[in-house]
Amino acid sequence: MTSHNPARDVRPQDPTIERVKRHLEFLIGDSLSASPTSQLESGLLDTFDRQVSETLEDDERDYLISLIAQLLPVLKQEPRPLTILLQVLVRPERYSFTKALAIRPPVDFAAGLLAPSPSINLAVLYLLDKACNNLSDAGIVAGKPDLVRELVRCWLCTPVTEVAEKAYSVIKGLLEVDLPTSPRDGETIDTASVRRRSQGTEVGQYLMWRRLFKDVDIYGMIFSICSLTTVGEDGQPAKRTKSLAQARLLKFIADFGESDMIRTSQIPDVEQRYGVKDGGLLEFAAVQMVDITDDLLMQVTLIDFFVSFLGKSPLTATQLNLTTDPEVHFDLTNRNLQFLIKHGLHERTMSYFLEPEKHDYLDLAFLYSHAAMYVSAFVSQGAPILIQHAPMVVNTILDHLTTTFSGISLAQWNSGSTPKHDLHVLTSLPRLFLLPRRDHTTPLFHIPPVGVDAFSSLSKVFAGPEVTPIEVKPSTPPKVLMDIAANSGDRGAARALYYLYEDQYPKFWEKVTHAADIIALTDNALAANSLIRSILEANWGPLIPTAMMDYGDSLPFIGLTEAELAHKCQAPAAGLPVHGFQIALSWSAARYILPYLIKPAKWFEGGKRDSESAAYKTALAKYESLVALYKILKKAAPSEPVLATALPSMEKRIAEGAFGAPPEVGARVATREF
Repeated sequence: MTSHNPARDVRPQDPTIERVKRHLEFLIGDSLSASPTSQLESGLLDTFDRQVSETLEDDERDYLISLIAQLLPVLKQEPRPLTILLQVLVRPERYSFTKALAIRPPVDFAAGLLAPSPSINLAVLYLLDKACNNLSDAGIVAGKPDLVRELVRCWLCTPVTEVAEKAYSVIKGLLEVDLPTSPRDGETIDTASVRRRSQGTEVGQYLMWRRLFKDVDIYGMIFSICSLTTVGEDGQPAKRTKSLAQARLLKFIADFGESDMIRTSQIPDVEQRYGVKDGGLLEFAAVQMVDITDDLLMQVTLIDFFVSFLGKSPLTATQLNLTTDPEVHFDLTNRNLQFLIKHGLHERTMSYFLEPEKHDYLDLAFLYSHAAMYVSAFVSQGAPILIQHAPMVVNTILDHLTTTFSGISLAQWNSGSTPKHDLHVLTSLPRLFLLPRRDHTTPLFHIPPVGVDAFSSLSKVFAGPEVTPIEVKPSTPPKVLMDIAANSGDRGAARALYYLYEDQYPKFWEKVTHAADIIALTDNALAANSLIRSILEANWGPLIPTAMMDYGDSLPFIGLTEAELAHKCQAPAAGLPVHGFQIALSWSAARYILPYLIKPAKWFEGGKRDSESAAYKTALAKYESLVALYKILKKAAPSEPVLATALPSMEKRIAEGAFGAPPEVGARVATREF
């Protein structure tokens, strides 16, 4: 039994707190007996919620935590309720890791992480997590090599996902709080952890980083656990456990891959033992670790890692001119992309998408969609970097998309049996690349205005780039500068693509407004309404042909001029409208868009008008498009002659609300809500 604590008698106690104390004290004595008989009262411990915990005095909290620490090693039953109680007790920020170190008898953190019980593992991790809030506490943990080793082993090897995620959270927090400076632009660092660093008064010393990457035992253990070359050796986990460890290590590198300690050699003797030349832990994990010929699921995981890895590297500019020439020229590189290209990983991953005939059909059933995500991440790098470094690859991607889309029947587009992953690649491409090429059509022309997926894809393309006003400063990152320059060309390209597409499909607006009005096909109607609004609010601009032409005649992409675009679309002498809202007033669309938007919404006979009904959703989408168009027209084009009658009709319809005036009997859709 524990000694009496006088602090408990200083003032009246909450009955729940007293009952929990007595119960834990009794269980400690019972568990030490030869034949323990008592059980944890889960209901009692569950009542000790956060509200009770927040009102506890520090001495009461410390006493309860001490009782739990004494009980966990000797309890002969599942300790999960105790673990949950401990989590509640240590949650307040004022409970520090220093207090956890003062628990008597002392907590053996390393032994707790080695325990076979996941609940005990979690209890230890909840205490260790408190060290992530303070640099000096993180330094204490880093100074305990046995503890750090077992923390890493627990993270990599535990079969319990909850334990692995918590262990990783602790490791991540310790590394982040130990950073010597705030994160650079593009670094993947949890800003909350940076803020925890005593409001910037303490400067990290890489103590935890050095423990992981400079300690031969710990660094070598990471390699040995994750390597398949050590399967069967004494003390090594089974192959299935190694696969789990590999996936967890890839997650770690995706989060911290911008650190030079991960990208460069740290302990050559360890790295060379596992086939690494000079790329450190990154090269091991990305190139050497996974056997793609034997583990298809890990190959999928590896491709997903490449997607995340590619998107997190900041672009660096070796040449940049923002002072004299309005057309900004870049020589940009993505060092993560360079790494993937150097080791053949980029070409291999792209081939699953571009050259499926070279791979096993059954493997492609798993790999194709993930490879498509990688291609999307690659083409999302932006027009300047793609034109400089991979124009022919982009051309191959466009040919592949054209072939794929041209093989889809109208019935498949209607039913939703579409190549969704290829459509995602299409919408990730800079719009400049979707303009017609020399001797080639554009894949966009092979997407008919039919079905949810077609409407959604067209909506993304025609909407233009996001409107993000940015003030350029000397400290503006190269990626942002590139986006500013590329957006000008993308705005013009989005507009040109709309006009070229409408010329290809003269009944475009008839089909879209018809689909938007069929509320029985809710998803289709919503997608059509979204397409209407995306065009009316599109971020468009004039064409900038030099966005393509400046890169030389050897490229397959052409630079359209305004005159050429007008000629292709047989536009009137005044030219083509520059703004999306002007489409509603154009000769080809005005007879469809305005009548559709002004017409009262349909609703079902006997149907519900709640927020979950099909009628409500489609009526609201239609109404919001009308309101948006009205606001734009009222502000931007009040002098247009056609608006003399259109605006009053729009105002009247807006005043009636989403559903409009109640329809006459017989004017409702004669069916019930689905």
